[in-house]
Amino acid sequence: LGYLQWLSSWWRGEFDRLEEATGFHYTPGGESSVTDVTEQILVLQQQNDSLVAYLQQQQVEQLHYEKGLRKLRGARRKLQARQGADYSVEELQQQANSVMAKCEHFEGQLRASAPLVVNLLRQLVHAS
Repeated sequence: LGYLQWLSSWWRGEFDRLEEATGFHYTPGGESSVTDVTEQILVLQQQNDSLVAYLQQQQVEQLHYEKGLRKLRGARRKLQARQGADYSVEELQQQANSVMAKCEHFEGQLRASAPLVVNLLRQLVHAS
């Protein structure tokens, strides 16, 4: 008799856990049936499967975004490595003016030497 009382209380506990998990109240000998419990479990399983599918989709999107973020961070590191010191607009203008002055100086030298080179080429052509 003690074993049967223990077994009965154990089953009552199992039905209480089932009710807590599914929201379905089972009354032994009552109107509820195993089919109703099974249907409720199937509905919950479908909801769970839907949630799992959604979470997997979100995980794939997250991995995609993380991959893009890694690429962007790598590109930023490359740009920062190539980038020199930060210069003001005035400093950059001074550098540009210096380069232009050098270009004008070399252009002047080329223009001054051009007639001499042309004259030497004419002499070579006439000498041959």
